Amino acid sequence: MFCERCGFKLIEGQKFCSSCGKPVGLSLVPPERQGKFQLNIQILAILCLVAGALNLFIGFGMMVFGHILANVFTNAGVRTEGFVTFVPLARSIRGMIAGLIILKSMFALATGLGLLQRKIWARPLAIVMSFFELLHLPFGTALGIYTLVILLPNEASAEYEQLAQAA
Repeated sequence: MFCERCGFKLIEGQKFCSSCGKPVGLSLVPPERQGKFQLNIQILAILCLVAGALNLFIGFGMMVFGHILANVFTNAGVRTEGFVTFVPLARSIRGMIAGLIILKSMFALATGLGLLQRKIWARPLAIVMSFFELLHLPFGTALGIYTLVILLPNEASAEYEQLAQAA
């Protein structure tokens, strides 16, 4: 038999864990709920990693494709005065948007890794990132809602802290 909090090997009949002091047999979270919560955290972490990877791909694709497209139009002989002055502005806007998408994807990847490793900072970061995901219809909205449903309730805070301490 092992401690639910720290994983220390327990002796039969022991009332408290000799490593962390947790009472043996008492759990703040019912075992059936704890299993569902752990499974949902695992799914959420994987979805955050997938969303982060897709956004990273989109951000880099936007930078590369936008750069190629701007060079094609600039070198194609299109020399109207309005277009020539628009190209630097378009490059700047494209670079800023792509940079923000890449930054968001890095935070999503960090959130997914943090949730997989049960880091204490990952839950608040996931909640904040879910609000940004709500804006991306339809899959980001579904991910944002799923994140809020899993991590926002008061009992989720206690359950996640318990998982983070055990990890």
